[in-house]
Formats: sequence, C-alpha cells, structure tokens
Amino acid sequence: MTLWVLCTVLVMQAQIKVLGIGNSFSEDALEQNISEIALTDGTPMIIANMYIGGCSIDRHVGNIEGNKADYRYTKFSVDGQKTIREKVSLESIINEEEWDYISVQEGGGFHGFYDKTFNGTSHSMEPDLTVLTDYVLQNRPGKKTKLVLAEGFNHPATSAKAKSVS
Repeated sequence: MTLWVLCTVLVMQAQIKVLGIGNSFSEDALEQNISEIALTDGTPMIIANMYIGGCSIDRHVGNIEGNKADYRYTKFSVDGQKTIREKVSLESIINEEEWDYISVQEGGGFHGFYDKTFNGTSHSMEPDLTVLTDYVLQNRPGKKTKLVLAEGFNHPATSAKAKSVS
C-alpha cells in the first residue's frame, strides 16, 4: 500500500528526484519497483538509494555522527542509466541533488515496531529517527525536500528472521 501511494504521488510531478536511505528493502522498492514504474510511465525521474544490508535507524545515526562512508550508492539517471558507487557517506549524497523526496527505513525485523519490546528485546526508533530526519532536513540543499518513512514488511511467521511481539 505504501509503495502504491508513493508511486501515485510521484507521477503527478514533471521531474522527480528520490533518494532512499535504507537497507535491502529500500533496494527492492526503489531500484526495482519505482525505477521500472518511472520508465514505463515516462515520468522523468532520478532515483537513488544508499543502503547497507539490514541497516537500522540507529546505525544510520552512528554513520552520521562518525561521517562514515559505509553505504553502497546506486543511482538511476533520467534515461535509466545505472551507476554504483561503494563506500559513500550520507553527507556527500544528500548534497548531490536537490532531492524532492528522501525516504528513510528501519532495519529488517523491526518494521512496525515504533516503540515495542519483543522476544525480550526492547526496540524504539526514537530518538534515532528524529536525529536522522533532523540531519536530513538540515543538510538538504533545497528546502522543498519531503521526508518519507518507508514502512517495510516483516518476515512471514515461518521465516527464521521473523520476530513476534511479546
């Protein structure tokens, strides 16, 4: 549902620049789904994704605080050309374009758990989500950028990676 809503909003603009800060879930959504929709729809888009497999919000914040160049960066130009750069920092990419949308995403297994305890482990996206979004808003080159919290899906109950709420 979230992907459909985002795609519907995106096709209403002349040109769109989208940056994802996430993990393999953002890789699937941005690099696969939205880039394919943009190409078939004809909407001129620049789609980019910074990710670390399994990366959580708190790790993104640690990367900001240490200005760590730990991300794989994939970018699709308006004509669909794909470029990949390894070992880049959030700061360098946030400033690369005047992004229309920047999405952030929590790590796998924690989706849907804003502030919960499960399997004896306490997890909250706060205060890290606020630190991350404040950083993005303060460091974006244009002031029109909109933030999106990309909600992933949790693993099926039969998966070894599934987490259940206590």
